[in-house]
Amino acid sequence: MLGIKDSYNLPGVAVSITDIHSTLYSNYFGKINSSEQVLIGSCSKSFTALLILKLQEKGLLNINDPVVKYLNWFQYADKGVSDIITIKDLLHHASGIPSILGRITIEEDSTGSTQKEVELMLSELSLDSSQFEYQYSNINYRLLGYIVEEVTGSQYGANLKKEILQPLELNHTSGFVLDPERKGFPGSYNYFLYYPIIPYTSSYYRDQIPEGHIASNAHDMAIYLREHLKGYTNDSSKFIDQNLATSLFTTKNKTESGYGMGWFINKRQDQLVLYHTGLTEGFNTCMILDPETETAIFVAINSGVDTAFEIASGISNILAEKEPKSYSKTFFYMIRSIPLLVVALLIILVLQLKKWRAVNFRTGLSKNLKPNLLLILGILFGSLWVIIFPVMYQTTLKVIINHDPASGISLILIATLIVLICFVYYFKNQTRTHGNA
Repeated sequence: MLGIKDSYNLPGVAVSITDIHSTLYSNYFGKINSSEQVLIGSCSKSFTALLILKLQEKGLLNINDPVVKYLNWFQYADKGVSDIITIKDLLHHASGIPSILGRITIEEDSTGSTQKEVELMLSELSLDSSQFEYQYSNINYRLLGYIVEEVTGSQYGANLKKEILQPLELNHTSGFVLDPERKGFPGSYNYFLYYPIIPYTSSYYRDQIPEGHIASNAHDMAIYLREHLKGYTNDSSKFIDQNLATSLFTTKNKTESGYGMGWFINKRQDQLVLYHTGLTEGFNTCMILDPETETAIFVAINSGVDTAFEIASGISNILAEKEPKSYSKTFFYMIRSIPLLVVALLIILVLQLKKWRAVNFRTGLSKNLKPNLLLILGILFGSLWVIIFPVMYQTTLKVIINHDPASGISLILIATLIVLICFVYYFKNQTRTHGNA
């Protein structure tokens, strides 16, 4: 694990391992310690799924009911379509809501709510029943948070504390918006090139907590995962019985792999592995339950580099006496090297400007094919830089900049520099032939 930490220059790593009896291992490496919380990202969805099922046990809701029964404003462009979406569909990411809607920034109103924006966004969504297949979207779990608040009349965080955190004595876990001035507020680091040297304070939004902004630490997560493990493997948990665990870890179509309720269900060499990962602007987390070895692992990194799964799955393989899988680090170094491309393009631009200055920055139109072709290609290629990456990650440029400022800002600079270089080349070359003023 330390080898992986050093390979990616990770600022800090928190790890806990538990079996059905107790925490076997808990440790912190680098710039992170036991008194600090981390944002567990989309691992928060497992808490929300569990909370929904707990409220069902109390008779406050039924997951087979349509969402509109609890949220009367829930409506797609075709009301007949949205009216048949159930709470269970939200839990399984089978509501038809596309992934990209969960990866864009939704602004809060003056009350700190995003409900009106979500309502407007959904009202413009054109779907039919054939699109109700699995499609991971954070909006599903944001809607579940709204349902929790609707049926209880109190905030999501208060319900989380009452129904889960207090019974399990998770004293270092919170479902409320945290004050950045408080001691132990989740702090993290952004990368510049290959080193996490930029201190970062995560933004906190109330409505994002059910989908990805629960704060916790390795100690509490070991307790939390242990109860799931006990409930799933031998029904020994007093908090999560086997029926509840089965609901959480069963896919919508009862297949062997896919998405349960707040958990991914996959097979590893014919053995079932239950897991979830989390990625926020400043943190990367992973939790794994392995029924075969009756162990559970939690890993948190206080940067947005997506390596927690690599560490957690490596530990899980070792515990199962299997060879850890080797992951390529090429993509990491490619992304981290993007600012170097900015420097290279700056040098090219300066050299081109010097040549343009030699002809007194003269401008005009050129009839030569090469300068015109390069100008068109340059504009197209430069524009693609700020289009391709958002499309690849099904998000927006704004989210990329928030998540990884060095890379996001570099993308904008690269696009700008490419276009400028092509314009300078165009004018510089046409003046040699035509001498236009």
